[in-house]
Amino acid sequence: MALRRLTALLSLAVVLLYASLAAASATSQNTGETVIIWGRNKDEGSLREACDTGRYTTVIISFLSAFGYKPGYYKLDISGHPVSAVGADIKYCQSKGKLILLAIGGQGGEYSLPTSKAAAELHDHLWYSYLGGRRQGVYRPFGDANINGIDFFIDQGAREHYNELAKLLYAHNKDYHGTVGVMLTATTRCVYPDHRLDEALGTGLFHRIHVKMFSDGRCPAWSRRQSFEKWAKIYPQSRVLVGVVASPEVDKEAYMTPESLNNDLLRFINKLRNFGGVMAWDRYWDKKTGFTARLAFGYKPRYYNLDISGHPVSAVGTDIKYCQSKGILILLAIGGQGGEGVYRPFGDANINGIDFFIDQGAREHYNELAKLLYAHNKDYHGTVGVMLTATTRCVYPDHRLDEALGTGLFHRIHVKMFSDGRCPAWSRRQSFEKWAKIYPQSRVLVGVVASPEVDKEAYMTPESLNNDLLRFINKLRNFGGVMAWDRYWDKKTGFTARL
Repeated sequence: MALRRLTALLSLAVVLLYASLAAASATSQNTGETVIIWGRNKDEGSLREACDTGRYTTVIISFLSAFGYKPGYYKLDISGHPVSAVGADIKYCQSKGKLILLAIGGQGGEYSLPTSKAAAELHDHLWYSYLGGRRQGVYRPFGDANINGIDFFIDQGAREHYNELAKLLYAHNKDYHGTVGVMLTATTRCVYPDHRLDEALGTGLFHRIHVKMFSDGRCPAWSRRQSFEKWAKIYPQSRVLVGVVASPEVDKEAYMTPESLNNDLLRFINKLRNFGGVMAWDRYWDKKTGFTARLAFGYKPRYYNLDISGHPVSAVGTDIKYCQSKGILILLAIGGQGGEGVYRPFGDANINGIDFFIDQGAREHYNELAKLLYAHNKDYHGTVGVMLTATTRCVYPDHRLDEALGTGLFHRIHVKMFSDGRCPAWSRRQSFEKWAKIYPQSRVLVGVVASPEVDKEAYMTPESLNNDLLRFINKLRNFGGVMAWDRYWDKKTGFTARL
């Protein structure tokens, strides 16, 4: 449908999605989260050093490699790294927006969960020694630093009782407001099902699943896409990541070059709704080969792609001017989930501003872009010539946008309560209020999906949105309204009309 038939949402703005003005090459794909395994080789450098690369969104400390065999016996194996230094590094990394998880299990070790009692005891050890619990007399290897969650990397033994452990750990989330206190992830074998983890995954409590395409000899190249798609289909409520090795020296048969990973796998699976990104084994090899850096960079200078899903670009300029004549602001979103003379796709129509919808890659330089764009406002008199908005993830902070938002130049922030699995219903109000408090100079809008077919777990009916969220947050001084994803689904469901 032409833009001129659109009606305004509460914010009286239409955002053109996606205008993927990321400077990406034709073969470079959205890699989502980039997760790295740390703790397998002392020569990989410190945890802080890993976080300072800017390549990783999550670091998994590996492994708690002994539990369950002997009552009260637990072993943390981080390959000779000084344990006393890790706590400060965890807090440093978290201050930079990184998630820090601890993997239990591993590729060989002294672990099992033979009984329900063993599961309860392991829960107590994890909660009081590494997570948010405190108990007198319990040694905390990382001091007062709290890790963000637990990765189930179960590569030996039986399946029993890991589901009980998951439930015990997840139950703590009810005590956290505005965030996920205990994130659960699982690192599975390539071929579905992984019998050691299927009962645990059956709880539906896991935020992410890392599908490990290495180390078991059962994941030939021709099967990888189908295997990944099956995992994504079976667990739609979880973000599913592809697990790879960063060097052929780890697993020659399983190794994919970054270019092969992009071209042969990512360009297909990153279109899945719950595609979550890439997990690389491990920091030592990634440091030697630069594997993840080659996923994140290598873009073509001066290459820009405007993706508006087949709409005729030539018609949009006239529609922009029509909408603006009706008082509706038209913004262009850059980023998304995926000159010889300057060509103007929309002709002489000027959009009203830019939305920073940055859902991949590192944070660097978006603050510089914001300053350059905002500087043009000095040439406009009596109005805002370039409006800046940002579409953020639900949980504060959004590490990809915190430097840009720190400039204080953004007129609006759309807090996206969907698509990343970290925004359960009980946390939404607190998350929104935190964003509104941190950025009082910006109008803050709640971002929702217009249909459960977009994101079943995140969907709120208009009535639920009104009763459970809007009636509280619309009292905030800088409450800005609602952003809905997207026009296609809103047209089918009438979501915003019911608001």
